[in-house]
Amino acid sequence: MYFVVEESSWEWDGLDPEAYIERIELFLDRLDAARERDEVFSASTELLRQHVVGDHVLADILWKGCAGVQFSHDISERINTHFGIMTFWDEEQGFVEFEAAVDDEAIISPSAVYVHSLATSGRAIACIPLPGKWKGVHTLNVGNESRPIYFVVDEVTHREFFRTTIASKATDELLEPLAPHAFPDTYFVEDLWRGVRDFRGGYAHVRKDLLTFLARFDDHARWIWTDQSGRISRDEMLEADSSSPQPVTEALVTRRFRALGVEVSTETREVASTARLRRQREREVGGRLVYCEWHYKIERHQNRVHVHEPVIESGGRAVIAIFHEHLDLPGD
Repeated sequence: MYFVVEESSWEWDGLDPEAYIERIELFLDRLDAARERDEVFSASTELLRQHVVGDHVLADILWKGCAGVQFSHDISERINTHFGIMTFWDEEQGFVEFEAAVDDEAIISPSAVYVHSLATSGRAIACIPLPGKWKGVHTLNVGNESRPIYFVVDEVTHREFFRTTIASKATDELLEPLAPHAFPDTYFVEDLWRGVRDFRGGYAHVRKDLLTFLARFDDHARWIWTDQSGRISRDEMLEADSSSPQPVTEALVTRRFRALGVEVSTETREVASTARLRRQREREVGGRLVYCEWHYKIERHQNRVHVHEPVIESGGRAVIAIFHEHLDLPGD
């Protein structure tokens, strides 16, 4: 389990039902993303009994249309889907405590206490509150013990939670299991992770640079290889007369990565035409053999990450293919 739904954030002043519905839609977006990525989430049975506004509990709001909250058919279907399969952690665990504090604000939240206990035991765990109250890392205090806890409310905090969790470990033990969650727009080739041990100096030596690269690659690589606007950065304004698609050339890809502070390059023609050298750079992606000549240079003279542009077989995601100190070159 990676996420627990937090109860107290659902409290509402009863004003502006549309704004409250928007917050619930954002909450459902997080559950959608978690389900798509096979990320387990849970709640307490207290959640639906939580007094949200006046005498109305959350179940009244979700299914009875109380307090002027009227959901569209689509939102109602999403609510029914997620709450219909929701697991409740307290059916097995039981409550230990109800009272906690977030950034010195006292709350009644058995799930926040539960998350605190799991984090204290070393688990990778975060809260999913109703968006609009907390976002990102906040100090969660239970008793006399405080811990930084992630409150995940959007795509940025969703990815940051996993990326921060990976970065918190000095070893690569969390890299393989959590990478698909931290970098969901990246396709990782099977058996990639054994290559971590092929880096000169080991994982500890490359960790900071590698994780920075993976984050930038995940956030931008698909755009870099597929955007036909001719822009160097997605932050650039589109020209009014730039409706004609422009080719994504090797030079443009290089410039786009460089604008992110990432140096990538392709292999020479001699490498591509030498069977032994080419095979070292070939990997299977969804049953298709691709030649992964693009590579990121962690250091000028050693430690490489070979990558490939998005293909149909990767589900349209850019590919991380090879970790290695340095593959052979002509003359080796």
